[in-house]
Amino acid sequence: MADSSCKAKDENLCLLCECRNTVNWKCLKCSDSLCNDCKKVHEKLSSTKDHEVVSLEQYDGNIPHQTTTSYTTCSLHKRSCKFFCADCNVVICRKCAKEHGDHKYGKLSTLRREIEEKVNSLLIEMKNRKDSYDIYEQSKHHKKLTLEKELKDTRETILEFTEQHYEMLQQNFNQFYRESDGQVCIIYEGGYFENLHEKEIRLNDILVTEDFTQMIQKFDKLDEDVMNTLSVIPKLKNVEFKPGNVIDELAVHGFGCLLFNDNIKSLFESETLTIIKEKETDFKKIDFIRPLGTDTMWLADQKTEVLQLVDYNHLTSNPINQISMIVSDGCVLNEHLFVTDKGCNKAIRIISMDGTIKTFKEFENAIPTCIYVCPTGEVFVGTMESSDYFSEKDCRIQKLSKAGDVKQELEFDNRGIKLFKDPYRCCVNEMNKNILVIDLTSDKAGRLICMTEKGDVKFRYFGNMSLSLPEPFSPSSMACTNDTILVNDYNSNNGLHVLNIDGKFIHFLSYSYFEIDNPVSIAVDQHGQLLLGSVSYESNESTVKSKIYLTKIQ
Repeated sequence: MADSSCKAKDENLCLLCECRNTVNWKCLKCSDSLCNDCKKVHEKLSSTKDHEVVSLEQYDGNIPHQTTTSYTTCSLHKRSCKFFCADCNVVICRKCAKEHGDHKYGKLSTLRREIEEKVNSLLIEMKNRKDSYDIYEQSKHHKKLTLEKELKDTRETILEFTEQHYEMLQQNFNQFYRESDGQVCIIYEGGYFENLHEKEIRLNDILVTEDFTQMIQKFDKLDEDVMNTLSVIPKLKNVEFKPGNVIDELAVHGFGCLLFNDNIKSLFESETLTIIKEKETDFKKIDFIRPLGTDTMWLADQKTEVLQLVDYNHLTSNPINQISMIVSDGCVLNEHLFVTDKGCNKAIRIISMDGTIKTFKEFENAIPTCIYVCPTGEVFVGTMESSDYFSEKDCRIQKLSKAGDVKQELEFDNRGIKLFKDPYRCCVNEMNKNILVIDLTSDKAGRLICMTEKGDVKFRYFGNMSLSLPEPFSPSSMACTNDTILVNDYNSNNGLHVLNIDGKFIHFLSYSYFEIDNPVSIAVDQHGQLLLGSVSYESNESTVKSKIYLTKIQ
């Protein structure tokens, strides 16, 4: 029986050893299929130890492989040809490079890496395009149900005289999906994905091509062909309902309409908040949180005039340092905390971890309200002449040098209208250098203003009216990630607005849903955790203490 098994022509059995073990590995250099024992021998032999061996799962899964560039020997100089001359389309050695003078040439390893990156990018785009069709089919039923409900809600809201408009919406609804489904059928029945699969195999073949001349020739032939094929397979757009203003009678946009949306999401793709840790504090209100390093943070309570440096485990129960100061805002740079001191001597102070305090800049006729310190050491500070919401006052954002000198002032827009009523928080998005300011328009409402480095307004965000929140947008704190802007909405709204860096609304997270009470300040630490600081309040004749929440957005 064993002899019969060894002689079986089974492609899953190793052909190199007598035992005929099961194949688990593939050599990309010599294309041999190997069992575990033969793999070990393959890696020890001098002739094959430099070969790249991958698992069958990786090989069959078309995962991009990094292939080591093999160098031919120059017939003239007997040196390795480590360069490629684009003008002559040949590989050359270092001595040959001198003879090619002003020709365009580069290192083979660098050029190979560039082509591999382009190939991998195309492979990813192809996979994403195919996946979007699967997601479309998965989400279509759920999306249709959601759209039906939105349409019926619109019908009930605008009563009998909207029946004709509703019927038009229903027709558009059916027509949009007929067009979308027709487009999907054309792609599936036209064999376009089979065409993509063939090109996918050829692209993966480029990645394992050792000869660079052949590699670049293959890529040049295939690159345009792949892009042409992708251009035939359109990106799908989902159908979305855009609510209108029902007060504006007889206007289509007033009743709402159907439109296509590029953003097709999986049924299971949604923002959620996971609480990692929560701990009570003795603060009345945690006005700001500023992470310092990997395990410590600064906390401030303006009302009780307390500023504390704490670690994540003990928080306010055993502070590393505590300072008495009326602080409205702060920002960390290189283990130093820059704060806006609103006490008798209005100033920006620099506080070290050991509690040492230095004065960075004093203000004679203005109150510093908010601060942000760039990695370069430049400081943005918000100032105003009065703390009364209802009085006319001069408010501005100042850009200061490392020495505290005023380099720029932002006070008016390009129409000569004042930009701010009360600049409460400010920061700079280090990804695009936009300046973000939370501007309070009253004691219970505000807005987010985004400006370019020159001070031109890019957008103003007043909240999302479609959320139907109980109170006006009341921003109290913000934080930036690589691709999002997080804005805390205080008072009864009790939630987090998630925007992209261009100000487009993405999502709203209700803290109440996650049983988080009254956050007023937020920050993102080096672990990617979202830190929330709340305010204490009275409930049923008892005091609910303020808390620090360590959370993760998923």
